[in-house]
Amino acid sequence: MLAGIRDYVHPWQLPLIFTFLAGWIIGGGYLLKWSFANQGYKKKLTLGRSIMVTFLAGSGGLFAAAVILFLFKTIVVTTGARLLPVMAAGAVVAALVYFVISYLVLYAIFELPSRQLLRMVALPLAGIITLGAIMGTAAGLPAYRTRIWGGRKTVSLADLVAIGNALVKHEMQEKKPAENLQVLVQKELLSSACLRCPFVPNTKVGYFYLPGPAQRQDADDKIVACSLRGKKAGGRAVLLHNHQSRWFSEEEFQHLLQHKANDEFAEALRKAEGG
Repeated sequence: MLAGIRDYVHPWQLPLIFTFLAGWIIGGGYLLKWSFANQGYKKKLTLGRSIMVTFLAGSGGLFAAAVILFLFKTIVVTTGARLLPVMAAGAVVAALVYFVISYLVLYAIFELPSRQLLRMVALPLAGIITLGAIMGTAAGLPAYRTRIWGGRKTVSLADLVAIGNALVKHEMQEKKPAENLQVLVQKELLSSACLRCPFVPNTKVGYFYLPGPAQRQDADDKIVACSLRGKKAGGRAVLLHNHQSRWFSEEEFQHLLQHKANDEFAEALRKAEGG
């Protein structure tokens, strides 16, 4: 669970986090002071006290909101539900919980009539929630996309490892290279799921293979198979003749194709992809 959460945390998010903290504590404190003065609060509320009160109330609200988000993340992990819609619903619930808990803390501090206090704190709390939604979206969506891309990359590399193992088994059994990847499935050496590349989900066979010896220790740069070109993939999963499965950026992959050992593979791939 915690490892999964860490996948969404990156150093580039720090400025967004600090912006939220400053907006929450300082901006929220200023809005609270202004709102109390605007609503005719009899006692003078200094900016320093407003900031302290905002911090105390917000801390309780943030803790409760974090618990809610953790529970929704648990739902995703245990049920296998789609992350984005579940966490979006969790964020809405967390925002409501933040508002309620923060309001209750402020109610305990100021001891004002509930409706009067609600009018006074509605704008500051709504402002903090809005800021949190903006910063959360700015920090969360790119991290989500990065996590999804990383998962697809891992799956494609694992698929090629399985394909490489199946190619070796086929050559040992049949004493010749497999004609194509579908043969490996027909001979029950490979699951059909391993032929579906996550970067090209609408293609039944998402990997390109050029028949040849399944394994050669002396050809580290010779390609056996690779993932087909996919939108926003940013690179290729590649199975080499030394049985390594590696990820290459598109620029690195094109450079690899220029190696003399891959002349035949590059030409066949170009035709397969309509290039």
